Amino acid sequence: MSHVLPVLLLGVCTIFGLLLVPLGLPGLWVMVAGIVGYGWLTDFRSVGVATMGVALGLAFLGEIIEWWLGFRFARTYGGSRRSAWGALVGGIVGAAMGVPVPVVGSVIGAFLGSFAGAAHCSSTPCPARRGRRCA
Repeated sequence: MSHVLPVLLLGVCTIFGLLLVPLGLPGLWVMVAGIVGYGWLTDFRSVGVATMGVALGLAFLGEIIEWWLGFRFARTYGGSRRSAWGALVGGIVGAAMGVPVPVVGSVIGAFLGSFAGAAHCSSTPCPARRGRRCA
């Protein structure tokens, strides 16, 4: 098999993934899919199992750091702790449930989770009603 198609697939996935990242969409996983597709099309001669394992491990590490940073800085920019937890849990659940279309699941899950966390905060007696921030 000619190496033109696998290289083209890898290049398109990489460029498309890089364009998705600034929009908050899962471009990292498009790039990982490009690596796996390249390995599959070349019968895993150029890209081995170890390389794909490292790429998947780094992708998961990047996702964990991204979730942690989002949770960590939610309070810095005015979000409550409950809305941060809601966004974190909603994003994970939405990503897991929206596997066929990961963008829809994670984005809508994070939005609904943060909304539910904030709504729960405002429906219970908490310091936010007295002018202070809710914990």
